[in-house]
Amino acid sequence: MDDHTRETVAVSLFGAETLWAHFLHLRRAFTSHGIPEMLYTDGFSMFGHEGTRDLSTKCGRVLYALGVAHRIAPTPQAKGKIERNVGTMRRRLIPLLVKAGVKCEADAPAVIGPHVAYWNKSHVNRTTGVTASAALDLAVREGRCAYRPCPQTAVLDLFMAYHEPRRVSPANTVDFLGRQWRITPTSKKTVWLVIHPDLVFWVVDRKPDPREPVWPTTLAKYRL
Repeated sequence: MDDHTRETVAVSLFGAETLWAHFLHLRRAFTSHGIPEMLYTDGFSMFGHEGTRDLSTKCGRVLYALGVAHRIAPTPQAKGKIERNVGTMRRRLIPLLVKAGVKCEADAPAVIGPHVAYWNKSHVNRTTGVTASAALDLAVREGRCAYRPCPQTAVLDLFMAYHEPRRVSPANTVDFLGRQWRITPTSKKTVWLVIHPDLVFWVVDRKPDPREPVWPTTLAKYRL
């Protein structure tokens, strides 16, 4: 949810709450709306620490690379703002998903997207006194919209991912998921995996650095 306009930016359905699920959810939001100045979360350890220079966690590295500050909700009341919206969406969307016969995550966006758009255009927020769409239109007209353009897909692929080191065998292979995977011959003793769980992974010649959002040399790419 956008804190200023109360716009519901993105709603996603997942079988379990994982960091990867949050990455996919944030990627959808960033791609459709742009990059915000700050991400406001609860205190789950998966989100890391507050600030703008946290390179110690997966989420912190993503936010650093995208130039997004991070703040953790300091009070139950602050957290309640988003929790109320989550509750509202759950109550409204579950009956629609059931009625549409949705049985898997992949089929959910076709139901969720149109209803979220309807909600933003029709629901008058008690605090702002206007709909989210009207508040956003006014912010754009008055030059108060702080979203930045989303970076290229390659940057999102690189940093909205898990990064893991691997030793290179004498046969120029690396171990992952109980298998040996061949890579381009390299003098490096250690390489890094850029992993999108259950989807794809790349092997690169050095650890990705969020302070330099460019791809290292790719030694292999495999779809899972």
